[in-house]
Amino acid sequence: MNRLVLAAFIAAICIPSSQAATDIEFILDVSGSMEKQLDGEKQLDSARNALKKALADIPPGQLVAIRAYGHRIDKANKEESCKDSELLVPFKEVDMAEVAVAVGSLQPRGYTPIAFTLGQARNDLYAVGVGRESERAVILLTDGEETCGGDSLALLKQMKEEGFDVTVYTIGFNVNDVAKKQLKEIADFSGGQYFDAKNSKQLNDALKTATQQSLVIEKEKAIYGSDIRGGDNYAAAVPIILDKELKLDHHQKAKFYDYFYVDLESGEEMLVSMNTLEKGISFNKDGTVKEHGHPSIGIQIHDTNRNSVWGQLIRGTKFKHIESAFSPSTMGRYYILVGVDRAMHKDHATFQISKLSKGDLDASADAGDTVKTALPVEMKRYDVNHLGGGDKKDMYYFDGTPGSKYFIGIIPQEELNGYYKINVFDEYKQVLFRKNSNTGQGIKVPEFEVPDEGRYFISIGLHNPKKSLPYTLILREKKIEKTE
Repeated sequence: MNRLVLAAFIAAICIPSSQAATDIEFILDVSGSMEKQLDGEKQLDSARNALKKALADIPPGQLVAIRAYGHRIDKANKEESCKDSELLVPFKEVDMAEVAVAVGSLQPRGYTPIAFTLGQARNDLYAVGVGRESERAVILLTDGEETCGGDSLALLKQMKEEGFDVTVYTIGFNVNDVAKKQLKEIADFSGGQYFDAKNSKQLNDALKTATQQSLVIEKEKAIYGSDIRGGDNYAAAVPIILDKELKLDHHQKAKFYDYFYVDLESGEEMLVSMNTLEKGISFNKDGTVKEHGHPSIGIQIHDTNRNSVWGQLIRGTKFKHIESAFSPSTMGRYYILVGVDRAMHKDHATFQISKLSKGDLDASADAGDTVKTALPVEMKRYDVNHLGGGDKKDMYYFDGTPGSKYFIGIIPQEELNGYYKINVFDEYKQVLFRKNSNTGQGIKVPEFEVPDEGRYFISIGLHNPKKSLPYTLILREKKIEKTE
């Protein structure tokens, strides 16, 4: 590798004293290919010289480790060479004399056991992190792909399932497409970043970004949401606080839930929003809590019969927001279960529940589904009306007079699966008109006269109404001109 290129990389990871420590382990490729010459110098010589210069600038208090692979066993013994990974310098404050001795005698010899070495780095990071809070980062320098059959992605997935989080930044030095793909997958999965170095400028820019991402800056953290605690089961469910950002007042174990409830009336929907911030948690076997960088939250809605009818979750993603409306199929009590199949951090997972009024006639009132709850209408255009979910029918009435012609029209405002149907009848339940629409189309009821003076009802239904859908209602009256 080019000495200036590597020097730029190593210099980029130096840590300003104003930043809090992240446990950083450097993994240095010392496989046989590092014997190659670049600009009149072995790649390995460029690497160790730049490393020593960079480490000399790291401030006191920062813990750094150095691990190398491929430097002790020749390729003639592949089985042993693929296990050749050595912790040259354990986690500690930098001792330049120790670093010089540790990297000075390295000789390129063997294969490239990337996955095996990441597994060893995991053990190094775990040991130094016991009893203290710190972020974990690995910076992997390599000029080639895995050559020992290891599966780094499978290893990282297993580590994540165990609740062990580490961010891996990978850099490939003029690597081929196979190596680039492998290194990018490793970085992407762990939340790090891959950097492809073609020249010094590209590497400088990329590694400056990597440095910012791999370090933790200590700031005062704002806590969002008001504390709330639900019941342990349906019978103990408590009413949810509406229209307010909430958070549980306790860490939630995986597959455990806090139970709340809300009562929905005709024409109402529920708006559910969820947010994650920075931190997730996992529970150790002894019951203690360990923070990591993969927050989760989940909410389920169950009906009165305790059947699950809706659910959303955010699993292991920082700073994510989900907002979705729930349209009930029937009115009544609904249970809100807060929890997910992973543990939830009490301060980094918030939620909010609101009621949405899906009213009719350009107002919040709902047109009921019986003649007793019907709303009076004037001969005009109403743009805001709703059907769907538990709101299966809207009923309106007007006072009709012989000598006039009446027109009724319905215009769907969204694409729908199903069709509108309309009935017009008098107070004796005698039907004047029945008409259905085709899918996605509106309805025009031909102009009609009423036989007698009196009250007439308009019933509008929506076939298979799974969600709330808005529609426009148009009514007109035209006096019939008498002829001599």
